[in-house]
Amino acid sequence: MLTSNLEERQLACQWVAGSEKVVTVFEDAQLEKEYQLAMKLERLADSMLAGHFVINTDFQRLAFAFASKSAKTYRGVLRLAEAGLGEPSLILIRSIFEDLVNLRYINSDPEGLVELFLDFHILEKKKYFDYWEEAALDDSQVQELKKVWESEFESRYEQILKNYPKRTYWSGKNLKEMAKSVDIELLRTYCSLYPYVSGFAHGGSPLALASYVDQAGENGMTSLAAPSTEEVSEALVAGFGLLIRCLSVFADVCGLDQTELDSLSGEADKLLDEQGLGL
Repeated sequence: MLTSNLEERQLACQWVAGSEKVVTVFEDAQLEKEYQLAMKLERLADSMLAGHFVINTDFQRLAFAFASKSAKTYRGVLRLAEAGLGEPSLILIRSIFEDLVNLRYINSDPEGLVELFLDFHILEKKKYFDYWEEAALDDSQVQELKKVWESEFESRYEQILKNYPKRTYWSGKNLKEMAKSVDIELLRTYCSLYPYVSGFAHGGSPLALASYVDQAGENGMTSLAAPSTEEVSEALVAGFGLLIRCLSVFADVCGLDQTELDSLSGEADKLLDEQGLGL
């Protein structure tokens, strides 16, 4: 159960970097422990990303960008969890997992994959223009952007197009294939997590849709749209495990100390062992 007042919960979740003040948000003791651990990771991510370190390579820049994106998305997960919006928070968990897979896949061969990833932005631009033409958009801004495309990107597009036989994804592999090529544990995470959370992101999942209503008698239905603790624990545990792995890759690539990450990971392992779970 959540504490009674949404405004009080939101105020309770405000924190100052470095503060050790703990405010209870969830009445369930185990859920509260998961939440407090998640808050520690949020603070640690902020500290790591605001630190002073040297970035010399494109891959370091990518690792920094992926870590920043995942950390901000994780912040969204926590704010939704605090508000009792577990199902919407799982939609963001999907995004963090995609960040992790892409980052780890690039990390498997930085010399061969960094440029391939970065050049893909040109195909993305082409896709947007194609959609605008299909929608018959013909305003002055679109025409101006088309001139920029033709003068700055079109020739490069023709040069690199052969590197993207599938064109729909930069690596030529789908997410499951990338996860499998990295290691078996990432593939297992994909199989156990990704299809489930994806259901909440798409409108075509009857199973996920059923989470938002309940049967009331023979013919009645009750809406479950109100805040609750449903799926909150799942979001907190999954989000923690994904972000800490993303931050670990970032720290390794940029040569940062991982002592605090390792310590927090140990805390999580201990907590989840108590619950019979695992990251």
